[in-house]
Amino acid sequence: MAKVKAFSDFEHQLYILSSEKNIIIQDADFAKNTLERIGYFPLIGGYKHLFRIPFTKTYKSGTTFEEIVALYDFDANLRELFFKYLLEIERHLRSLIQQ
Repeated sequence: MAKVKAFSDFEHQLYILSSEKNIIIQDADFAKNTLERIGYFPLIGGYKHLFRIPFTKTYKSGTTFEEIVALYDFDANLRELFFKYLLEIERHLRSLIQQ
């Protein structure tokens, strides 16, 4: 059975990010608000492979929380853009099939 991780409050999550994972947090209020809005695991877990040192739990030197958030936002915007045009393609194909 998989180990269940207990919820940590946002201050503790920021502590883990900065002290254990070596992520630079330039604005603690921004980081806390972002964790409240997005969540720890979708943000950090989803993008760790791009910033982490392979086979370790620490991040590359100089990695900032803000860089991870910027990548998350870029990815979210790209998904929305693809989805928008995918729906248009679907509508067009459907109209061609119904003819």
